[in-house]
Amino acid sequence: MSQQVVRTSAVTATADGATPRRNSGTVVDLSRPTFASSPSVNANPGANALLKLASTIPELRTLLVMEHGCVVAEYTRSDVDPTVPYNVWSTTKSWLSLMIGLMIQDGKVGLDESLGDIFDDCNMWRQNDDGDDDGSSHNYNNNRKMEREMELEIQIQMEEDLKFRQAITIRDLLTMTSGLQLPAITTDAAGNEKWSDGGGTLTEALLEPSRIVNNNNDQAQKFSYLGANNIMSYICKQRTEYASPREYLAAKVFPSLGISNDAIEWRQNKEGMEYAYHGLLMTPTQMAKLGQLFLQGGRSNVTHTLINEDWVTASTSLQAGNIDYGYLWWVYPTMFCAKGMGGQDVCVSPLTDRVVVQQRDFNFDKTKDEAITAMDLAALALTSDLLSSDSNPDSILR
Repeated sequence: MSQQVVRTSAVTATADGATPRRNSGTVVDLSRPTFASSPSVNANPGANALLKLASTIPELRTLLVMEHGCVVAEYTRSDVDPTVPYNVWSTTKSWLSLMIGLMIQDGKVGLDESLGDIFDDCNMWRQNDDGDDDGSSHNYNNNRKMEREMELEIQIQMEEDLKFRQAITIRDLLTMTSGLQLPAITTDAAGNEKWSDGGGTLTEALLEPSRIVNNNNDQAQKFSYLGANNIMSYICKQRTEYASPREYLAAKVFPSLGISNDAIEWRQNKEGMEYAYHGLLMTPTQMAKLGQLFLQGGRSNVTHTLINEDWVTASTSLQAGNIDYGYLWWVYPTMFCAKGMGGQDVCVSPLTDRVVVQQRDFNFDKTKDEAITAMDLAALALTSDLLSSDSNPDSILR
């Protein structure tokens, strides 16, 4: 059975710095498990040149380029099985953006609702104390009692910090302008680095990130990429009938995208909650479903709107001042991207009606260099003439 496709070519102008938009582009039925391939897949000169370049990048595992809802270029390294899910790292965040958008659409949460409103039980904001203290006060008498003035100062600082955290909104979290940042890396007794897991419990997720302090006291306006935090996962649990993001997406999203819940993996914290900031393992095709959904303005087929187009547009437009960031999506002049560490990316060009997906071997020592190279490759794959004419992509990347 042929895949249903609807196409138009009208392009809408946007404000400076925003990704050019189509009024509507190709719409394919995303509930089908795979995408159709173009009759000329990997055959035209532009695609052929791209694939030759891909084969020279040792770290590149897979590359998938779609145009008008069809696969037009596809590269898989010889030792890689593209049907086996692979860690997409922070691309997970853009799936959480979709989840939050659906929750807002269903009236479960508000964009400007604060964490204090959502987590309104004071016990959610209280660290466990293994001693006999009931948590209503701190015991400073364990062989190191502080002076009363110091105790009061610390108490004031704690109360101010708590008020600050409780005032953070959903919008602040989506735009990375919450005023929170990753805690400093610590080491264990053996000298090994201990990295934040984003919060192994709700309380840890709420209280572990450190607060940014600056002279202007404008923390909420400062962009700081909070790479590891699980607050979003617990918002899902708090405000919906689903216990976790995976349960939510399995019920509300995956069926419309032709993704089986059993065909993905999603790592969890010590409490059994799926991570909000990374941890999803997906195939390139599954990753492409997210990009194509947003390219289609939130429609999963020609008759069904999964997420409203206003959320798609807002998520993939600049929302963090002059920073290239929307709602857990990176936004550039010619494309918007769900980006994972080390080059696990989904990039979308509404202007050329294309989606490009790539997965790369993860090497922590090279992750920054790989991310830059990955964006170069994505931009190249989304240029308007690459797949329709002969080109020399090597000159763009070198």
